[in-house]
Amino acid sequence: MYYSNYGLSSGIFVLQYFLRLSMQLITMTKPNIPESKTIPIAESGSQGGISMWPSEEWASKLSDWANIGLIASLIAGVISTVLLVWMGNVKETYLKRELGATSARAAEADAKAEGFRLDIVKANENTAKLAHEAAAAKLETEKLKQVVAWRVIPPEAIAELEKVLSRKPGSVNLRYTDGDPEALFLAIQISQIFEKAKWQVAPGAEKFANAIQFGIALPDSAGADAQTLRSAFVAAKLSFSTGPLPQRGVSFSVSTIPGAPILMVGSRMPVHIP
Repeated sequence: MYYSNYGLSSGIFVLQYFLRLSMQLITMTKPNIPESKTIPIAESGSQGGISMWPSEEWASKLSDWANIGLIASLIAGVISTVLLVWMGNVKETYLKRELGATSARAAEADAKAEGFRLDIVKANENTAKLAHEAAAAKLETEKLKQVVAWRVIPPEAIAELEKVLSRKPGSVNLRYTDGDPEALFLAIQISQIFEKAKWQVAPGAEKFANAIQFGIALPDSAGADAQTLRSAFVAAKLSFSTGPLPQRGVSFSVSTIPGAPILMVGSRMPVHIP
Protein backbone atom coordinates (compact mmCIF):
# COMPACT_ATOMS: atom_id res chain seq x y z
CA MET A 1 0.00 0.00 0.00
CA TYR A 2 2.91 2.30 0.74
CA TYR A 3 4.44 1.66 -2.68
CA SER A 4 1.08 2.31 -4.37
CA ASN A 5 0.64 5.72 -2.69
CA TYR A 6 4.24 6.57 -3.51
CA GLY A 7 3.69 5.75 -7.18
CA LEU A 8 0.52 7.85 -7.35
CA SER A 9 2.22 10.82 -5.69
CA SER A 10 5.17 10.54 -8.07
CA GLY A 11 2.83 10.39 -11.05
CA ILE A 12 0.89 13.48 -9.95
CA PHE A 13 4.12 15.38 -9.36
CA VAL A 14 5.40 14.49 -12.85
CA LEU A 15 2.04 15.43 -14.39
CA GLN A 16 2.10 18.85 -12.71
CA TYR A 17 5.68 19.39 -13.88
CA PHE A 18 4.88 18.58 -17.48
CA LEU A 19 1.77 20.82 -17.41
CA ARG A 20 3.86 23.78 -16.25
CA LEU A 21 6.50 23.02 -18.86
CA SER A 22 3.87 22.82 -21.58
CA MET A 23 2.38 26.17 -20.59
CA GLN A 24 5.81 27.75 -20.79
CA LEU A 25 6.35 26.22 -24.22
CA ILE A 26 3.02 27.59 -25.45
CA THR A 27 3.92 31.04 -24.14
CA MET A 28 7.38 30.92 -25.70
CA THR A 29 6.12 29.78 -29.11
CA LYS A 30 3.58 32.59 -29.53
CA PRO A 31 4.53 34.31 -32.80
CA ASN A 32 5.93 37.84 -32.57
CA ILE A 33 4.10 39.83 -35.15
CA PRO A 34 6.68 41.97 -36.94
CA GLU A 35 6.00 45.54 -37.96
CA SER A 36 4.71 46.05 -41.42
CA LYS A 37 7.38 47.27 -43.71
CA THR A 38 7.18 48.29 -47.32
CA ILE A 39 9.97 46.95 -49.41
CA PRO A 40 10.37 48.83 -52.58
CA ILE A 41 10.62 46.64 -55.63
CA ALA A 42 12.19 47.78 -58.76
CA GLU A 43 9.82 48.34 -61.50
CA SER A 44 9.49 45.58 -63.95
CA GLY A 45 7.01 44.19 -66.31
CA SER A 46 4.80 42.99 -63.48
CA GLN A 47 4.57 43.06 -59.66
CA GLY A 48 3.56 40.14 -57.39
CA GLY A 49 3.91 38.90 -53.72
CA ILE A 50 5.70 35.76 -52.57
CA SER A 51 3.16 33.35 -50.79
CA MET A 52 4.29 30.97 -47.87
CA TRP A 53 2.72 27.71 -46.60
CA PRO A 54 1.35 27.24 -44.07
CA SER A 55 0.02 30.63 -43.25
CA GLU A 56 0.82 32.30 -39.97
CA GLU A 57 -2.61 31.43 -38.61
CA TRP A 58 -2.26 27.75 -39.47
CA ALA A 59 1.26 27.63 -38.14
CA SER A 60 0.00 28.94 -34.81
CA LYS A 61 -2.81 26.38 -34.73
CA LEU A 62 -0.57 23.47 -35.64
CA SER A 63 1.90 24.50 -32.97
CA ASP A 64 -0.86 24.59 -30.35
CA TRP A 65 -2.14 21.18 -31.46
CA ALA A 66 1.34 19.73 -31.31
CA ASN A 67 1.76 21.04 -27.75
CA ILE A 68 -1.62 19.62 -26.78
CA GLY A 69 -0.66 16.24 -28.32
CA LEU A 70 2.62 16.32 -26.44
CA ILE A 71 0.84 17.13 -23.19
CA ALA A 72 -1.72 14.34 -23.84
CA SER A 73 1.05 11.83 -24.53
CA LEU A 74 2.86 12.92 -21.36
CA ILE A 75 -0.35 12.55 -19.38
CA ALA A 76 -0.91 9.10 -20.91
CA GLY A 77 2.67 8.14 -20.01
CA VAL A 78 2.18 9.31 -16.42
CA ILE A 79 -1.12 7.46 -16.16
CA SER A 80 0.51 4.32 -17.63
CA THR A 81 3.37 4.61 -15.14
CA VAL A 82 0.95 5.00 -12.25
CA LEU A 83 -1.08 2.02 -13.46
CA LEU A 84 2.06 -0.09 -13.90
CA VAL A 85 3.24 0.68 -10.37
CA TRP A 86 -0.24 0.21 -8.91
CA MET A 87 -1.00 -3.04 -10.74
CA GLY A 88 2.50 -4.30 -9.95
CA ASN A 89 1.81 -3.80 -6.26
CA VAL A 90 -1.57 -5.51 -6.60
CA LYS A 91 0.01 -8.49 -8.39
CA GLU A 92 2.71 -8.64 -5.74
CA THR A 93 0.03 -8.73 -3.03
CA TYR A 94 -1.80 -11.58 -4.76
CA LEU A 95 1.49 -13.38 -5.25
CA LYS A 96 2.31 -13.08 -1.56
CA ARG A 97 -1.14 -14.41 -0.68
CA GLU A 98 -0.70 -17.32 -3.07
CA LEU A 99 2.75 -18.06 -1.66
CA GLY A 100 1.32 -17.95 1.85
CA ALA A 101 -1.48 -20.34 0.88
CA THR A 102 1.04 -22.62 -0.86
CA SER A 103 3.25 -22.64 2.21
CA ALA A 104 0.25 -23.48 4.37
CA ARG A 105 -0.71 -26.36 2.07
CA ALA A 106 2.88 -27.57 2.05
CA ALA A 107 3.00 -27.47 5.85
CA GLU A 108 -0.29 -29.37 5.99
CA ALA A 109 1.04 -31.95 3.52
CA ASP A 110 4.20 -32.34 5.61
CA ALA A 111 2.10 -32.82 8.72
CA LYS A 112 0.00 -35.49 6.99
CA ALA A 113 3.15 -37.21 5.70
CA GLU A 114 4.58 -37.25 9.21
CA GLY A 115 1.30 -38.69 10.47
CA PHE A 116 1.44 -41.41 7.81
CA ARG A 117 5.04 -42.17 8.75
CA LEU A 118 4.10 -42.52 12.40
CA ASP A 119 1.18 -44.75 11.42
CA ILE A 120 3.54 -46.95 9.38
CA VAL A 121 5.98 -47.17 12.28
CA LYS A 122 3.16 -48.08 14.63
CA ALA A 123 1.81 -50.64 12.15
CA ASN A 124 5.27 -52.19 11.86
CA GLU A 125 5.53 -52.35 15.63
CA ASN A 126 2.11 -53.98 15.84
CA THR A 127 3.09 -56.43 13.10
CA ALA A 128 6.28 -57.33 14.94
CA LYS A 129 4.32 -57.73 18.16
CA LEU A 130 1.72 -59.93 16.47
CA ALA A 131 4.47 -62.01 14.86
CA HIS A 132 6.10 -62.47 18.27
CA GLU A 133 2.78 -63.43 19.82
CA ALA A 134 2.09 -65.84 16.94
CA ALA A 135 5.52 -67.46 17.43
CA ALA A 136 4.89 -67.75 21.16
CA ALA A 137 1.43 -69.22 20.52
CA LYS A 138 2.91 -71.71 18.06
CA LEU A 139 5.53 -72.73 20.61
CA GLU A 140 2.85 -73.21 23.26
CA THR A 141 0.81 -75.23 20.78
CA GLU A 142 3.79 -77.48 20.09
CA LYS A 143 4.33 -77.91 23.81
CA LEU A 144 0.66 -78.75 24.26
CA LYS A 145 0.89 -81.28 21.43
CA GLN A 146 3.79 -82.92 23.21
CA VAL A 147 1.70 -83.16 26.38
CA VAL A 148 -1.45 -84.56 24.80
CA ALA A 149 0.02 -86.41 21.81
CA TRP A 150 -0.59 -90.17 21.82
CA ARG A 151 2.26 -92.59 21.37
CA VAL A 152 2.82 -93.89 17.85
CA ILE A 153 5.33 -96.55 16.91
CA PRO A 154 7.62 -95.29 14.11
CA PRO A 155 7.56 -97.21 10.80
CA GLU A 156 11.20 -98.30 11.12
CA ALA A 157 10.50 -99.71 14.61
CA ILE A 158 7.46 -101.59 13.30
CA ALA A 159 9.55 -103.15 10.54
CA GLU A 160 12.24 -104.25 13.02
CA LEU A 161 9.66 -105.74 15.43
CA GLU A 162 8.00 -107.73 12.64
CA LYS A 163 11.36 -109.02 11.41
CA VAL A 164 12.54 -110.29 14.82
CA LEU A 165 9.18 -111.63 15.99
CA SER A 166 8.42 -113.43 12.74
CA ARG A 167 11.60 -115.49 13.09
CA LYS A 168 10.24 -117.27 16.19
CA PRO A 169 6.46 -116.97 16.37
CA GLY A 170 5.10 -117.51 19.90
CA SER A 171 2.39 -116.41 22.32
CA VAL A 172 1.92 -113.30 24.50
CA ASN A 173 -0.56 -111.98 27.06
CA LEU A 174 -1.01 -108.37 25.96
CA ARG A 175 -2.26 -106.07 28.75
CA TYR A 176 -3.05 -102.34 28.84
CA THR A 177 -4.15 -99.91 31.57
CA ASP A 178 -7.87 -100.06 32.13
CA GLY A 179 -9.68 -96.79 31.38
CA ASP A 180 -6.74 -95.25 29.49
CA PRO A 181 -7.63 -94.78 25.79
CA GLU A 182 -4.09 -93.69 24.89
CA ALA A 183 -2.65 -96.93 26.32
CA LEU A 184 -5.32 -98.90 24.45
CA PHE A 185 -4.34 -97.13 21.21
CA LEU A 186 -0.69 -98.20 21.65
CA ALA A 187 -1.72 -101.75 22.58
CA ILE A 188 -3.74 -102.02 19.35
CA GLN A 189 -0.64 -101.03 17.30
CA ILE A 190 1.43 -103.72 19.07
CA SER A 191 -1.32 -106.30 18.62
CA GLN A 192 -1.36 -105.67 14.85
CA ILE A 193 2.43 -106.19 14.71
CA PHE A 194 2.06 -109.54 16.57
CA GLU A 195 -0.64 -110.67 14.16
CA LYS A 196 1.58 -109.91 11.13
CA ALA A 197 4.43 -111.85 12.81
CA LYS A 198 2.07 -114.85 13.34
CA TRP A 199 1.99 -114.60 17.14
CA GLN A 200 -0.95 -115.63 19.29
CA VAL A 201 -2.22 -112.70 21.36
CA ALA A 202 -4.49 -112.68 24.43
CA PRO A 203 -5.48 -109.01 25.07
CA GLY A 204 -7.05 -107.58 28.19
CA ALA A 205 -7.35 -104.47 30.38
CA GLU A 206 -5.46 -104.42 33.66
CA LYS A 207 -6.28 -102.39 36.74
CA PHE A 208 -3.79 -102.04 39.57
CA ALA A 209 -4.52 -101.42 43.24
CA ASN A 210 -3.35 -97.98 44.39
CA ALA A 211 -0.70 -97.74 41.63
CA ILE A 212 -0.19 -96.55 38.07
CA GLN A 213 1.97 -98.40 35.59
CA PHE A 214 3.81 -96.15 33.11
CA GLY A 215 5.37 -97.17 29.82
CA ILE A 216 5.88 -100.65 28.33
CA ALA A 217 6.84 -103.47 30.73
CA LEU A 218 8.22 -106.96 30.03
CA PRO A 219 8.36 -108.38 33.54
CA ASP A 220 8.83 -112.04 32.53
CA SER A 221 12.28 -113.26 31.64
CA ALA A 222 11.83 -117.04 31.67
CA GLY A 223 11.01 -118.82 28.44
CA ALA A 224 11.91 -118.48 24.79
CA ASP A 225 8.95 -116.20 23.99
CA ALA A 226 9.95 -113.77 26.78
CA GLN A 227 13.51 -113.60 25.42
CA THR A 228 12.24 -113.10 21.86
CA LEU A 229 10.01 -110.23 23.02
CA ARG A 230 12.89 -108.47 24.76
CA SER A 231 15.21 -109.01 21.77
CA ALA A 232 12.59 -107.58 19.39
CA PHE A 233 12.04 -104.43 21.46
CA VAL A 234 15.79 -103.93 21.85
CA ALA A 235 16.26 -104.26 18.09
CA ALA A 236 13.42 -101.75 17.46
CA LYS A 237 14.97 -99.33 20.00
CA LEU A 238 11.75 -99.20 22.03
CA SER A 239 12.33 -98.67 25.73
CA PHE A 240 10.71 -101.00 28.28
CA SER A 241 10.99 -101.93 31.94
CA THR A 242 11.63 -105.40 33.38
CA GLY A 243 10.58 -104.93 36.98
CA PRO A 244 7.56 -106.65 38.54
CA LEU A 245 4.13 -105.15 37.98
CA PRO A 246 2.17 -103.48 40.80
CA GLN A 247 -0.41 -105.49 42.72
CA ARG A 248 -3.35 -106.21 40.47
CA GLY A 249 -6.82 -105.07 41.30
CA VAL A 250 -10.10 -106.49 40.13
CA SER A 251 -10.17 -107.54 36.43
CA PHE A 252 -13.07 -108.78 34.34
CA SER A 253 -13.18 -110.78 31.08
CA VAL A 254 -9.42 -110.97 30.61
CA SER A 255 -8.29 -113.75 28.27
CA THR A 256 -5.06 -115.52 29.13
CA ILE A 257 -2.70 -117.88 27.36
CA PRO A 258 -1.19 -120.14 30.04
CA GLY A 259 2.62 -119.99 30.19
CA ALA A 260 2.86 -117.03 27.81
CA PRO A 261 4.84 -113.94 28.90
CA ILE A 262 3.09 -110.66 29.74
CA LEU A 263 3.59 -107.48 27.73
CA MET A 264 2.11 -104.58 29.73
CA VAL A 265 1.26 -101.29 28.01
CA GLY A 266 1.00 -98.74 30.81
CA SER A 267 -0.04 -95.08 30.74
CA ARG A 268 2.06 -92.47 29.02
CA MET A 269 4.78 -90.90 31.12
CA PRO A 270 4.03 -87.27 31.98
CA VAL A 271 5.90 -84.86 29.73
CA HIS A 272 7.89 -82.16 31.49
CA ILE A 273 7.91 -78.94 29.47
CA PRO A 274 10.07 -76.04 30.66
